[in-house]
Amino acid sequence: MLARPRETLHISLRDRIEIALYVAWFRVRAGALLVADDAVFINGREKLVSLMKRQAIPALYGRREFTAAGGLMSYGASIIDQYYQSGLYAGRILSLFLWRQSLPR
Repeated sequence: MLARPRETLHISLRDRIEIALYVAWFRVRAGALLVADDAVFINGREKLVSLMKRQAIPALYGRREFTAAGGLMSYGASIIDQYYQSGLYAGRILSLFLWRQSLPR
């Protein structure tokens, strides 16, 4: 593994993301970008992915929703699937609780 310095860049979609991304990309001269799991990026994923594709910047995303929007690759699970699994577990717990309540004492 090559030891390359990492740079953390703080960009918000409320700012002018195109300008901030270009400045960051050319200043760091990185081979790729890693986009963090953040509500700001998740909500604006279509804009972010289209910008990355338009400028041919390889990016790695933390959620599967970015790849569904056209991103290159992701390393995380889908938040929709996580909510679904949480609902299944909550249903199991509630059904066990209701079953125990129905037993005679």
